[in-house]
This record gives sequence, structure tokens and C-alpha cells, in this order.
Amino acid sequence: MKYTQNYNLKKPEGTDAVNIDDLNYNADVLDAQLKTVSDKVDNNKALSFTGTLSTTGWNGTSAPYTQTVTINGILASAPPPAIDVELSSTWSTALQQEEAWALIKRVAYADNSLTFYADEKPTMALNFKGVQVK
Repeated sequence: MKYTQNYNLKKPEGTDAVNIDDLNYNADVLDAQLKTVSDKVDNNKALSFTGTLSTTGWNGTSAPYTQTVTINGILASAPPPAIDVELSSTWSTALQQEEAWALIKRVAYADNSLTFYADEKPTMALNFKGVQVK
């Protein structure tokens, strides 16, 4: 019997009797290795998310005002997320949302949360969307 170099799979030689247990052993090793690779690939996917900044959720009595939003799956150890406002399909509302979004000067991220910083409190709720590559 010979064995593969990397996973020690059994390789019957021409004179060895084929044993079903050897085939099952090889299948189990391959299955476990494929699962490990699959899990790593799944963990490296991008996280897409949405959220809302409410008009009443702002903290502080002077600038910078802050609002923290829970976003499950955001990781502090990953690169910064890309975030933008979701604009209304109504032109006049979209212009107001852009103006309100311009008040946001910074977004900090931690595990499972985003903290928005504004120099003035937006007077309308703002829906946002984003993505974080892990």
C-alpha cells in the first residue's frame, strides 16, 4: 500500500486487494478537507447591509453628534466598510436626502456596529446601504 504525500490517502498497489474500508477512509479525508476549504471561502465573502439613521437617535448637545447603529456581521478587524445613502426615487426628496447625508462627516466601525458622526443633526431619517469585504 502506498499513501499520498499531502493527505495520506491510501493508494492500493496492483497486488493489493481492494478494501472498501480504504475507499471509505479516503472519502472521509477528502470530505473533511473540502469542508475546511468551503468554510474558509464562505468566511471571506463580502457582507452587504442596510440600516437607518433616525432623527431621534442622535446623541450629544453639540457637534460632533453621534448615532450608533447595530449591523450584525461588521468586523472591526476587516477593512473599512463602504457606505452610502439610499436615495428616494422622488427627485425633491432625493435632493433633501443628499443634503442631510452631507452632514455626516465620519463613520467609525466596531464589531457589529457603525457610529456616525455629524456636525449638525439631520432633520430627516436616512436609509443607508453598505458592504464590507472580509
